[in-house]
Formats: sequence, structure tokens, C-alpha cells
Amino acid sequence: MKRKNQINESLFTGPEQEDYEALNPYARLIVGEARRRGISAEITDAKGGFFRLSYGGRSIQCRESLSELTTSVAMSICDDKSVTRRFVEDAGVRVPRQMTSDAGDDAIAGFLKDAGKLVVKPARGEQGRGFPSGSPRLRKCVMPWRPPRPIATRC
Repeated sequence: MKRKNQINESLFTGPEQEDYEALNPYARLIVGEARRRGISAEITDAKGGFFRLSYGGRSIQCRESLSELTTSVAMSICDDKSVTRRFVEDAGVRVPRQMTSDAGDDAIAGFLKDAGKLVVKPARGEQGRGFPSGSPRLRKCVMPWRPPRPIATRC
């Protein structure tokens, strides 16, 4: 009986699919790790981040870190960063200070003065596309919140 090791790993998981590089970073990380562990990963929709993990007689459809076993309640908790923060904080986990962009320029300036640097993220969405990170200047922090068209949502 063969045992999986670094040399023969590809015999257990098969060749890498062509659309692996088209996956977003989250899906690529999970697919890569699954394959490393000998779990078959079939990419069903690379653009959407969908893939199917199969091991033995069991198969699960996934999208990034979510699976067909994820409940809608769990999805709604994770969808909004402010809700996620409340749940995590209520569970006793330390979380960084936070404020919303509609607090006003003076409040944002005071927050920035106390914190030194900050990370601007959309309340919903992922990967923070179009938002600055660690910016020490107020203008750079406030301007992304007033774009002519939303960045993190589809129109």
C-alpha cells in the first residue's frame, strides 16, 4: 500500500486544474490546502470562487470558506463586519477599535490622531478593493467613503 508523501502527492490528488489561478485568494488557499492533504478539489466556477471537495464517498460544494452546510444565519452574521464584530466581541475576543465613516470629519480626525494609522474597509464585501490601508492622512481616509460609484457592490 502506498502512503502519500511530497514526492507522490500528485498521484493522490491529480494534476492542478487550468483555472486554479483564476480563483480568488480565499478559494485558492482552500483548494491548495485540500489538495495538499489528498482531498480532491474540482473547480466548478473559478470566477465565482466555487469548487467541490471530495474525499472517499463524500462530496461538498463550497464557495471560498463557505460550504453547502453553512447556514443562512451564519452567512448573515459573516456578511456584515459590524455584526461579525459584535458576535466576536460578545464571545470575549479582543477586537480593535472601530468607527463608521458617517461619524463626521472631526470624529474621524480625532480617531486618526489617537490611533496613528488605520485601515479603511467596506462594511460589506471582501478584500477591501479600492480602500487605503495604514494611511496617516485624513484626506486619504475619508475620500474613499465618498466615491462616485460603490466599489464593493455590484450595480
